[in-house]
Amino acid sequence: MAETGVTDATDILDATLTLHGEFGDARTLELRRCLQPWSDPATGSNWNSNPTGAPTWRDHAHPNGRWNSNGANALGGTGGTLSDYNGIWDLAAQIDATTPVTAVNRAVTISGSGVTDAYRFWFDNPTVDYGHGIRMAVGATQELKFSGWETALHDRGPVLAVTYGEPVTATDWTLYR
Repeated sequence: MAETGVTDATDILDATLTLHGEFGDARTLELRRCLQPWSDPATGSNWNSNPTGAPTWRDHAHPNGRWNSNGANALGGTGGTLSDYNGIWDLAAQIDATTPVTAVNRAVTISGSGVTDAYRFWFDNPTVDYGHGIRMAVGATQELKFSGWETALHDRGPVLAVTYGEPVTATDWTLYR
């Protein structure tokens, strides 16, 4: 964000996440703040056979960084305070957004005040910006896979769009009579 000139979290006006489905069960998604650190393996791809440092069902950072509950199922806190992070919870109990996926072959956009608030919080606290965890809502019986950035022509990967207002300074205004 430094390149934008944004210096205050209140300058963030909106945040949306757009995902493209690849296969699975079209159901409602929940977006929750991730409270444990994770990253993709350096080799990329979702089918990495040795995902050192990557998230798995058991680990937030394979092989030694275990989730508190398999599948990141230890829910607690809101993700809105520093004490929620790096402790006993995997994902926030508070849901930042729910979005129905009506068809797997269409893009889905997830947004709302909770999503925007998350990026404002992470702007002020970048050391705990672990992003969001996406969970299927209760009742889903099949998995849902989204395209990654490395898929095909790199045109169906996830897109985070952050809308911000530029800071206003006294030299930005010119008065005319």
